[in-house]
Amino acid sequence: ELNNYRKTLQEEISKKAEKQWSLEKKLNTILDALKNLKIETLRYKNTGTYVLKGIDEVQQVLDDQLNILLMMKASPYIKPVLTRATAT
Repeated sequence: ELNNYRKTLQEEISKKAEKQWSLEKKLNTILDALKNLKIETLRYKNTGTYVLKGIDEVQQVLDDQLNILLMMKASPYIKPVLTRATAT
C-alpha cells in the first residue's frame, strides 16, 4: 500500500512539474515574440510629427500574446511562474 501511495505521489509531482515547465516554455515563447516586435515610424508630411507604420500587425501580436497570458494565469500550475507572467 505504501508503494502505491509513493507511485501516486511521484506521478502527481511529475505531472505538476511537467505542466509548470510547459507554462515556463510558453512564457519564454511570448517574451521572445515580444522582443522581436519592431515598431516603425514615418515622418508625417512636413509637420514634425510621426505616424506608426504597420501597427495592425503589432496590435495582432500583442492581442494574441495577451490572450495566451490570460489563459496561462488561469492555470492551477502557474504559481511558480506567476511573478514573471504578471510582469510580462
